[in-house]
Amino acid sequence: MSVLRNRYIPRMEEYNSSKSTGYMGFWASILLSIPVIILWVFSELFSRGLLFESLRMSSNMRVAYGVMAVVAITMVMSIHFLPSGTFRWPCYAFWKIIMGMNILYFMLLTFLLFQDTEHIRNTLVYIDPKLIEKVPEVNYAGNSCSIIDGSNGWFSNILPKIDMFVIAHFLGWMVKALILRNNFLVWFNSILFEWLEITLRHILPNFYECWWDHIILDIFGCNMIGIFLGNYIIKRFNMTRFNWHTCRNGLGGQEYDHKAGDSISNSKQSIKASKEVGSSSVNKKKQKSTSKPRLLKVKNFMYSLFKWPKILTTLRGLGSFLILTAIVQLIDLNYFFFKAEFNMPVSHWIFGLRTALLAISGASAVRELYETIARDSSIHFGKVSFQCWLIVVVIFTESLLCWRFSGNLRVDSFIPSNFIIYIWTFIFFILVVLYLFLTLKSFFQNFGPSDKKNK
Repeated sequence: MSVLRNRYIPRMEEYNSSKSTGYMGFWASILLSIPVIILWVFSELFSRGLLFESLRMSSNMRVAYGVMAVVAITMVMSIHFLPSGTFRWPCYAFWKIIMGMNILYFMLLTFLLFQDTEHIRNTLVYIDPKLIEKVPEVNYAGNSCSIIDGSNGWFSNILPKIDMFVIAHFLGWMVKALILRNNFLVWFNSILFEWLEITLRHILPNFYECWWDHIILDIFGCNMIGIFLGNYIIKRFNMTRFNWHTCRNGLGGQEYDHKAGDSISNSKQSIKASKEVGSSSVNKKKQKSTSKPRLLKVKNFMYSLFKWPKILTTLRGLGSFLILTAIVQLIDLNYFFFKAEFNMPVSHWIFGLRTALLAISGASAVRELYETIARDSSIHFGKVSFQCWLIVVVIFTESLLCWRFSGNLRVDSFIPSNFIIYIWTFIFFILVVLYLFLTLKSFFQNFGPSDKKNK
């Protein structure tokens, strides 16, 4: 700020939206007022019966148009006041609208926290009268888990298990591969969710499945095809890979193995040098030199199959791994608990809207989380974006809502069997050991060389 002839002259940086104090320009206020005035006029015409006269006394239509008006005005306010995200395509306004829809969804969840089951069920039936019929839980294990049943047909046990969840698994894990963009993270979550189904099947009968349903149909069937297709799309369109463990080579930069690169370059030089020797020795040296890169490629390929995942080599990678794993699993588990607690069909359009909203906003949130955790060079490093905070709050509010109405499940005990408890104890022990190891590793890397130099 500077003063000239007793006049206040603001600097350009004072107009930065991130430092805004609530003021806006005159024309911005005019543009923001136009949709509000249109909404006022529309509501006046609607209330006087000048629009949709045949539906004038319909309470359902009044509620529907009222909800649409709230959504519309929220979209307008979101475009103007909410911060811009990291994604630029298709436009910043689209991602601001998605953020505004997340705020509305969070407000709805907060409202539901103060309601009881009867009022929520009555509201759902009011929205969709078909929900008055209770949907029974399906047990996918059945009476037999044999793959081939000669008495009723070769695949009589498999064919009934193929339903809408086959498409849901395929599309779901394709989208997760596009969002997370880390193979180990996606595969781990795919296997972990099947283990969670085994853990919680005494609570949700829908999780009772045969062994081949977990392994063949889910993990190495629909999930694997979806993950492969997601990786193909990432490679085909040259999308950014997320290196959650480090950021030394910038955004999405793949770490380069200098030893492998040097050996390959040396082998190429040896091939060129062999051309200068006589014709009798050229073929022999060419065969030896060309075999080295092939053996090197096979060696690197075998090493990549068995090496420790890079995301678990640093504390930063372990933290991002645990955060993303918890969020991904809660998104799927909340869906099944909502369905069971409020007796809703799995294919209802409400779940479709919820899944689409969380998937779209999750793509932006994960990208912004990557800027926060894994990129030291980013201006957003060490900060928490509003989109990340919002989607985490939404998901944990969903989980609290599921816990609040867990009495609707009518389960004798929420504690699983002793075998499952032992497995989870072992997993927790491994995580603690890994955390301590990475902590010591980070300590010696940061303070070890300096101590040696001082000596």
